[in-house]
Amino acid sequence: MTLFSGASIAQFIPILVSPVLSRIYAPENFGQLGVIMSVVGIFSIVATFQYESAIMLPKKDEDAFNLLVLAVSITFFISVLSYILVNTFDVQIARILKSRSFINWVFIIPILVFLSGLFNSLNIWASRKKQFKRLAFRQIAQTTVGAGTKLTLGWLKYVNSGLIWGTLAGQLTSTGVLTVKTFNDTRNLFSRVSLRRIKYNALLYQDFPKYTMWQGFFDLVNASGTVFILSSFYGLKVVGLYTFTLGLLMKPTRMVGKAVSQVFYQNASRKVANNESIFGDTIRLVKNLALVGSLIFFPVLIAGPYLFSFVYGDKWWNAGVIAMILSPYLFVKFLTSPLSNIAIIFNKQKVFMIIAMIMNILFPLVLIISANINISYVNAFIIATAIIVTYYFFIIKWIVNLTKNNEV
Repeated sequence: MTLFSGASIAQFIPILVSPVLSRIYAPENFGQLGVIMSVVGIFSIVATFQYESAIMLPKKDEDAFNLLVLAVSITFFISVLSYILVNTFDVQIARILKSRSFINWVFIIPILVFLSGLFNSLNIWASRKKQFKRLAFRQIAQTTVGAGTKLTLGWLKYVNSGLIWGTLAGQLTSTGVLTVKTFNDTRNLFSRVSLRRIKYNALLYQDFPKYTMWQGFFDLVNASGTVFILSSFYGLKVVGLYTFTLGLLMKPTRMVGKAVSQVFYQNASRKVANNESIFGDTIRLVKNLALVGSLIFFPVLIAGPYLFSFVYGDKWWNAGVIAMILSPYLFVKFLTSPLSNIAIIFNKQKVFMIIAMIMNILFPLVLIISANINISYVNAFIIATAIIVTYYFFIIKWIVNLTKNNEV
């Protein structure tokens, strides 16, 4: 409830200002931000080698903290690598994505990559320590600063850069809050950091870079791949409509899903470690998420275009069409997201990696095939949604069966 309350306030702020932002910035501006964040996402998924996901698991805090140091160290080197690669191939990337202004933003990519990896690592550490008030505060700080910066720069007519600078400002704030507070709390643990213990834990949890990282990579194939395909074949305007829609619909689901996921992961990990069943917890979670998801997505499914054009302006009618089409897909994704931690708890990373790989390839694959045979982006979204929803239901069934088969 602490995380949910903080997330509710945090997500209410960008939802509140989104009708103003939609009238200040054009779909192309949102498209440019979407392209940059998709490139950042590719590096972010390997920024920690997914060792931050293992921070929750050790019994001793000193082992968990050594994993934290390992994750942050890897993040630093990946962020440097990201700058070298993007700076070397900036012209080619801009040409492929049909985004001339991409070259102007090469410098910001390694900064966002480093902040992303650092933030994800500190976020899991705070969850391990049950510092939920801290996590709630950083959510509010991030969205307040981010939204405020975007509004201010938009008002000052910096429409070509306001969204990007606002995103950076919000990420700097949230990561800064967690960094300062974590450093103050963990000074006594720095003396217990050693290369030997880092190596020991790196080998002990090597399944995370082996399997979980690749699962995350294919998540990015879905997210970033979709943006790249839309940018290359349909243009920045369609990217802007898509990312604007996805951002709005994902805000309330993240608000609930991430808060529930963090607490469920912590609680389920403890129960399984103590040989307790989590089957009943899982069923209750699915039912509650389905109820909340229906309240969010059913109105969009019925009247998406009318809602978007009324709230955000006539130029966002097609965004409402996209929202209506994608709502079943986002509904089942909302159900599945907190459940994915169950695969980690039961050491099924390898199996889940294969499942996630297939799932994440399907959506961009349908889009790229559709684009190459001149199917409109609207019809491509319809086909992709139908396929992916069917597959998601099989994933949910498999995850629930894991907990049933491990009943005590």
